[in-house]
Amino acid sequence: MPRKAIETVAWRHVGRGPLGYGDLWKSSTRAKALVSIDDGRWHISVSHPDRYPTWDELAGIRDAATPSGGAFDMHFPTPAEYVNLHQTCLHLWEATA
Repeated sequence: MPRKAIETVAWRHVGRGPLGYGDLWKSSTRAKALVSIDDGRWHISVSHPDRYPTWDELAGIRDAATPSGGAFDMHFPTPAEYVNLHQTCLHLWEATA
């Protein structure tokens, strides 16, 4: 069954990311995303200045920025591995088989 969005989110590619790493995207909802391939898998970092990204923002950037629209995982690291460089950033990783 196709996913039904609660909110329509338009994403647009705006160029290379910081220090030339990855691709920077901006949304119609003020969310930003950095999309890259790390260790052979797609990696999407999504943030919003005022809150955590919504499901529609996460699904929308996955659909807009990756060719497959495949399955992605959100990793919850152990407290010892946790890094919080941006308070409202969530990370999606392309799922492995």
